[in-house]
This record gives sequence, C-alpha cells and structure tokens, in this order.
Amino acid sequence: SRETPPSWSSPCGPQPRVELLPPHGARWASAEPIGRILCAGRGARGWPFHSLCVKIMEADFDIHPPFEAFYIEAMLWHTNSALDAVKVVGDWIELVVSDDEKALDLPKEKLFEQLQLIIQHAALLSKYLWPIRGGANSSHQRRGKKIRNALKTGESSALKCRSLRDGMEHFDEKLDKYLEENHVGEFLPNDVRAEVPVSEVPLHIFKGFYINPRVFVLLGNEYELLPIVAEVERIHDLLMGCVNAGYRFPHE
Repeated sequence: SRETPPSWSSPCGPQPRVELLPPHGARWASAEPIGRILCAGRGARGWPFHSLCVKIMEADFDIHPPFEAFYIEAMLWHTNSALDAVKVVGDWIELVVSDDEKALDLPKEKLFEQLQLIIQHAALLSKYLWPIRGGANSSHQRRGKKIRNALKTGESSALKCRSLRDGMEHFDEKLDKYLEENHVGEFLPNDVRAEVPVSEVPLHIFKGFYINPRVFVLLGNEYELLPIVAEVERIHDLLMGCVNAGYRFPHE
C-alpha cells in the first residue's frame, strides 16, 4: 500500500518482462515452453508460457492467464502516475495550510498540470474497467467485466464517470458553448483558493481548484477529487496484491 500524505502517495511495483526462449518467434502451443514472463525485484520469479499466438474465438474471449500480467502492469502505470501527482498536490496543500512560503515554489500552471495528470490517468484507468468500444458481448466488454469483478469495482465507483476527463479533453469545444451562453459577469480563467468563491455577480470559472473540500471546477461544474483519489488508491493496492500473488487476478 502506498503511503498518502495526510492532506490527500510511491514505490512502483516490480516490472514484468517477456523473455523468448530459443528458437525465437511465435508458434502454436507445444510441449516445450517458448518463453517466460519474468518479474524483477526481491523474490524474482518466472512463469513459462507455451504460445504467443493464443487463438481465442471472440465468443470465448478471456484473458489468457500468463497475459494477466500485462493488464496488471498497464493499470499500475496509471495508478502510480496518478498517485505521484497526488503526492505533489498533497505536499503543496500541506505547505499552504501551514502558511509556508515554499508553497509559492509550485506555480499555478504547474499545479493545474498535476491536477490534470490525476484526472487523465484516473480516466484512462477506468477504460480497463468500462471499455468504451464494443457491444455488450464484445471481447472488450467481457474483459472489462472480468477486471471489475477481480478488483471488486461496482457501478458506483468514482472512476466510472468520465465527464470531467471529457471536459478537459474537449475543453475548446466546451468553452465555445459555455461562452455562447454566458456573456456577463466575472470571468476567472484559472483560479486557486481555499474555498469556492461566492460573488454578487455571475461568476464564470474556467478552471479552478479549491482546497476545501478538494474541489476542481471546470467551466462552472464542480467535481470532488477525494473520491477519485481514494478509488485510485484502492485499485492500486489491489493491483499490488495481484503482483505479490504472481501477477494473477483473484479468481472465484
């Protein structure tokens, strides 16, 4: 489990790699293993596999057991990246709360970069759980269901809603529509304060971050970051458990 700063944490897990055994190259399954999935670090282990060309029909798709390592490691990259940014923002919040001038060392633009990293990596992580493409019976959707079940992630997860990420990715188009509907008032392109401001005139916040209670505002819409961070941390801890279990998802 990563340690998160009190305000809101970062060793990466061991990295798996594939090693082909001679003769190199993909071929159909045989009695002799053609390679190993290696896990570096303390207690390094290797798992032999017999085929790179696993022929799986669409209707029978499942994650081939040796390949679960690749999904686990891909998701860990997103959780680690998001939690690295969480630590930067968390350390900054602690400086602000303690009225430490060192908080000024993190410019507003850099703060928003870290916030955007949290949002983007959380959204990319959610794609492994709720794939965008494919019908209900597609291989993508079945993969998502398998990982959701393995990581005990329900429909109420804070990662399922991608409206914040979509708003960031399509900010130019959202801004067009926002300005079409809002002409009068005070406009704040980038705002950082202790709390969400209150104004007697219409207040238009393009991007804002408010320490209490960790709210991110995008074009007037408020999003709580604490539930997102908590869910990323939970999934990260479960993925690290998968690593310690030999890069396997839990199976019922």
